[in-house]
Amino acid sequence: AHHMDVKREIDKYVEKRSKESLEYILKKMQEEKLNSKDLVEGLEEALTSTTDSIRKNGIRLVIEVLTKEMEDGITPGSAFVTFFVAKLKDHACIEEGIDGIYLLRSLVTADLSAETSKSLLSTTVQSLPQKFRNKVFETLQILCTKFPKKISEVSTFAKEFVDAMDGEKDPRCLQLCFWIVAFVGSSCKPKDLTPVMEELFDVTSCYFPITFKAPKNDTFGITAEDIKVNLSMALKSTTLFAKYVIEFIPEAVEESKEEQTTVDALNLLADCLEVYSVDDIKQYLPKLRQFYNDIYMTQVSSNQTSVGLLSSSCRGIQALGRILCPDTVGGFKVTGVKHYSSVFVGALVEQHSRRINETFASREILKAIASSSSNAFSHVFNYIYPGIKGCIESDTSKPSHRHQNVEMLKDLVEIQNRQVKGGLDSTVEISIYSEAYEVVLKASKGGYPEQRQAALTCMGGLVVYATSLPDTSEEKLPIASAIIALTEALLEDEDFGVRQECLNVLVNLQEYQKLITSLKETVARILEIALGTLNDSKKSEENINLAATKEEIQVTLRRLSLKDWSASICLPALIERAIKFLDKIPKGDSKICRTLLETADEILSDILKTREARKEQKKEGRQKETLEVVFSACASLIDALMEMCRKTEVPHGIIRSGIKVIQKGLRIGDIEQHIDALMTAFDKDFPNSSSISSNFTPKTGAQIQILCGLISNVPLTLIPISSTKIYNNFHSFCFGVLLPFIFSSPSTSNTQAVESAIVCAAVIFNTLPAKSKSLENWIENEFEKLQDNVLNAKDGRSEVLAKLLVYIVKALIVRNHPKTKKFGSALFFLLDGGNQKVRSIAAKGFGKIFDDTDSFSLGASGHLNCSKFYKQKFLMENIRRLVKVRESKKEEKHNEKEESHLLALSYMLREAPLRLFRSKLSVLVPNLVYAMKIKNDVLAIPALFAISKVLPYSLDVIKADAASLITRFLELSRVRDKGARVKALECIRTLTLLPYNILHPNKIKVINALAKCLDDPKRAVRKAAVACRNAWFMKKGL
Repeated sequence: AHHMDVKREIDKYVEKRSKESLEYILKKMQEEKLNSKDLVEGLEEALTSTTDSIRKNGIRLVIEVLTKEMEDGITPGSAFVTFFVAKLKDHACIEEGIDGIYLLRSLVTADLSAETSKSLLSTTVQSLPQKFRNKVFETLQILCTKFPKKISEVSTFAKEFVDAMDGEKDPRCLQLCFWIVAFVGSSCKPKDLTPVMEELFDVTSCYFPITFKAPKNDTFGITAEDIKVNLSMALKSTTLFAKYVIEFIPEAVEESKEEQTTVDALNLLADCLEVYSVDDIKQYLPKLRQFYNDIYMTQVSSNQTSVGLLSSSCRGIQALGRILCPDTVGGFKVTGVKHYSSVFVGALVEQHSRRINETFASREILKAIASSSSNAFSHVFNYIYPGIKGCIESDTSKPSHRHQNVEMLKDLVEIQNRQVKGGLDSTVEISIYSEAYEVVLKASKGGYPEQRQAALTCMGGLVVYATSLPDTSEEKLPIASAIIALTEALLEDEDFGVRQECLNVLVNLQEYQKLITSLKETVARILEIALGTLNDSKKSEENINLAATKEEIQVTLRRLSLKDWSASICLPALIERAIKFLDKIPKGDSKICRTLLETADEILSDILKTREARKEQKKEGRQKETLEVVFSACASLIDALMEMCRKTEVPHGIIRSGIKVIQKGLRIGDIEQHIDALMTAFDKDFPNSSSISSNFTPKTGAQIQILCGLISNVPLTLIPISSTKIYNNFHSFCFGVLLPFIFSSPSTSNTQAVESAIVCAAVIFNTLPAKSKSLENWIENEFEKLQDNVLNAKDGRSEVLAKLLVYIVKALIVRNHPKTKKFGSALFFLLDGGNQKVRSIAAKGFGKIFDDTDSFSLGASGHLNCSKFYKQKFLMENIRRLVKVRESKKEEKHNEKEESHLLALSYMLREAPLRLFRSKLSVLVPNLVYAMKIKNDVLAIPALFAISKVLPYSLDVIKADAASLITRFLELSRVRDKGARVKALECIRTLTLLPYNILHPNKIKVINALAKCLDDPKRAVRKAAVACRNAWFMKKGL
């Protein structure tokens, strides 16, 4: 009586199923706090009506209300499940009942699960539309997952499901059906399954072969492979299917005309065999034997290129070998297995062992049997090894046959190693493997390169097997002899592929701790030969016929030095030899020394990479101890280089290579060792830095370059602030040596040393403690003097001092020094008052502040005092002084000062992150456009790089200047700088985002100009030109 309006709308809905009525009912129920139980009471007449449509609409309304409640987080009672289950008995309302159960599928209780599944299966499922069949099967899957015990206890479940699945064609439903079949096979009681097993197999296997092809743009993502996997899971879910599977697969293969169908059938059989036992298949062994023999004789042997047929056949044979030749554990034995093994496995081995020389397929089948179990391996190896041995040792064997037998032996050894690694015991006598070693040793001395390669790989496998033998074993394999043979082949074999395979084998053998003693001799021998070749000696101390090239020897040495123990042998020797050759530098012979240092540098690079990986595995300690000798060698190299610099002028190439080696070598030690090495160098060459004369020589410059390279590599920020002696040394070196050296060096001399000194000084300025009085005093008293010296210096020193100022400014700004504004003003001071070169350096300095890839930012091993927001602060403080409000149509005169400001702005915006200034594009872009218009490529190219970054976000700003910009971009597309040409073409392409009426007048000009760019000698430019031309052609209306 209180809700007559709702009642009226309910009546309308059940009669006409009005959408408006539904919306009104849902709204009113929410406003008046009515629930689904109230609705059912109001629907009593409709739900008991004799009119089918009214009952259907009444149930549909209940579903809609329940859906809304569940969306609002209200959980309906389980009574509604019973309600919808009851509706399944009403033939007219089956679909609504299914929808209701599907909606509440997560609310079904254990007590209701059996009744729900029975009711769903009692409906004539295959007469329903696809979406309802899918809901039935999905609901059954959920019930089987949640209540497996309750469902499996329903004795009629299997029979009723067979009827429900029979005739299903939709792939989405089939996926669910195959899952339920797997559940039935694995969970239901055998007594319930046996009566319906044949029917269940028939309704499942009838879908083989799977020929489903997903339609284009399929939203469900179902593939034929998915259905094959689910079919396999269903058929291997119970061993009760064994009889039917073994009878079905041969028939399917016989009837098939497609190779893929045969492959799928063989894979399906292999999947099923993996879960069967001897008792399941013993009566079918003759049939399986005949089946696989027919496959081999009729298809595989005649079509050896079919990898699918062979691999799927081998999978099945391997599964049978695992069943018939099981590995015994704890004395357990399977009765009757030996007999069945001889019937099937023994016959196969006998058949295919005679065809090793003839067919690849026979060799693969034998390997499949051998890999199935340890017992099967023993049977195969003992049966075929005498024949393999005889063929390899016989002088009358064909070379191809000998090669095939070596390959077979190699593969068998690999299988044995895999099994031993997996925890299985070898059942082959060690004496046989010792004999096999002699066989492969002979094979490695002659024949095809492929044969030698296989023999050497087999030899490596035998060595690996030897590492698994207990130390107490009386019989041993000749490990040392095998490694010597591998080493000789590595150095002397005439074929490059064989040498590379030997190298790979030796590198892999380094993983085994037992082999380190023997391998040390190999590494030492190769090291001696390498040093001989690096010395350009034609013969080493051991008179061998060396086939490997000099470059190959270097690569070999590098790869064999990746382990800590091998690196501790090679690196000190290389560095010591390089130190000896330093004495020959005054005679003009520096090539060998540089080659030795470069080789050491490459080895150290690899070591540091593996060291990082060791850190993650927490194995760093052992490597530190082992590589102590490497650290010591690098410290000796510092002394040697510094001593040589005192005597003579050392080539820059030697210094650079030496610094690289020392930098990487010192990283092996800890920071205290690193600092000690530096302090030693300081004390020897600069004991009293404050008294150093300003009259620096090239020799002093080389020493400074070495020390600067080492200081820049030290993580200075990790040094405790309490270590005042260390900081005092760095301070005195910076202010007593570096700065005077830089001040006294013209731009044309000691270039490398000066650049290193500038970067090193910047690193020290950045990393000195914040409260360093010497740093603050220098800033207070000397900083302005440095600015004046930049403007007043002669003999090219102004450019050097300008670079120094820029780097010092960056070092202090990056650490967010309180006087940041003062440092920014220093750049403006150079920008406004210096000569052309100084102004250019200062302008680049504005961009260098933001550059994270320069030598300063990459220095100090990444450890710098770096503020989080220094870029934002510097940009906000200085950008206003560089920009000017401009009107696009007004012509303005410019001077050198304004050009310098525009150049600085261009470099700044080129390097600064876009997010820092995107809100100011309306002011910044007109300045860049103005810079582009100036006929000065030195200014235009940096402006081009800057405008290319902001152009997509500022098209409205440049509309009025589009024509002039197109002309300027086309001009810059022909400059010498490849990067500028690419950026110019990218900008022209971006302009196609402008409206048609702006671009149309320029179309012919652009297309004609792009024709020349299409013939550019650089591929990147041609690629950009093609993309640009396509964009202009595709522009609507052009």
